Amino acid sequence: MRRSSWLIALAVGAFGCGPPAVVEAALHEDLPALARAVQARRAAGELDAALAREIAIAVAGREVRSATGEAAVRRVRAVASCAAPLVPVLEARASRHDEAGAEAALVLLQLGELSRSAAVERHAGDRHPAWRAVGARAAAGAASGALRRALFVDPDARVRANALLAAADAPDARDLDAALEAARVDPEPRARAAAARAAGAIGGDRAVLGLADSWSGASPADRVAIVEAWSADAAWPSGGARQLRRVAETTSGMPSVEAAGELVRRGDPLGLAVLLRSIHDGTVGERARAAELVPLEDPAVRAALVEASKHPDPALAIAALGRLASVPSERKAALERLRKLAGGAGLPAVGARLALAAAADRSVVPGLEAQLSRGDAHARREATRGLLYLGLYDRAATALADRDPAVRAYAACAILRETSP
Repeated sequence: MRRSSWLIALAVGAFGCGPPAVVEAALHEDLPALARAVQARRAAGELDAALAREIAIAVAGREVRSATGEAAVRRVRAVASCAAPLVPVLEARASRHDEAGAEAALVLLQLGELSRSAAVERHAGDRHPAWRAVGARAAAGAASGALRRALFVDPDARVRANALLAAADAPDARDLDAALEAARVDPEPRARAAAARAAGAIGGDRAVLGLADSWSGASPADRVAIVEAWSADAAWPSGGARQLRRVAETTSGMPSVEAAGELVRRGDPLGLAVLLRSIHDGTVGERARAAELVPLEDPAVRAALVEASKHPDPALAIAALGRLASVPSERKAALERLRKLAGGAGLPAVGARLALAAAADRSVVPGLEAQLSRGDAHARREATRGLLYLGLYDRAATALADRDPAVRAYAACAILRETSP
């Protein structure tokens, strides 16, 4: 009997004492057998959250093990947010001195499964930049201060960014001048953002004012990073709050929206006023983001969202309708409009279905299942996400046998996050 045939037979009824056949199929990348075994378990009512998690671990591990080259780096990054059950696979991948191995080592470091001191000793001077970045990421704390600051100016952007992230992990006032300089002049956006966050984690008047000095020459993305830095607990009482109020009140664009969102989170009424202004007057992207951040308790907020829900751009309308679906007096009308959008085609329909799932509207299930089988890769990922919002692990698990390895890795990680103990 061919392997796929006996796997299917086991999936239907004879599980033995080893892993379920559906897991065996996942482990051996037998996608047709996996798809049939998942359907068999679904039909028998046996594909619950626990089994979906077991299959997801097998799929995620296999994707990490089997990918090569740049694809392997992407697969490791794809599972970074759900990596706790994958430690043995990541350890095996990290034993190889290549780009993907270094990426796996970074994940293990973040999980606390790799000794920081050992990583610094072994890798901070590595000739391979990806591995030198591992040593840089581990170089947190006073004992590694001189090395870390030297790595702030490493020729490789990955190394600089990871050294600056290490500075944010364990704030050291001796890092401040170098971090502020990196936030201002480093050519790599990721390193500039990490430098701003390091300065915010250190905090104090000098950090806050130093970031303010960088503001005028900063890109919009850099300004968002500076807003995040001023929001840090160490920066907030030392002038960070004042700077956020200034940005929210006197500037425009996404940095102003993000600053207002932080003010709302901190209970400052100025934040709500600015978010309401942004919902009315910003670009479509700014208005949609403001709609995500506003608290729903205020009647003026609900009125602004109703107005935004009528905007001709579907991205803004869906963002507003998704929020209104949480307001009892507006829920029925919001769901009706989302259902109409979900019946269409393209990205608006994908977004509307996801909003319906987030609102726990099970009428969207047939649409999500159709999207999972016929949509493009983005649509299939979003369908998986929507089915998980609704707790339908058996249906979401069909994406674990998707033809696209990126979709399989996404689905596996999404299931692992949703079923995390």
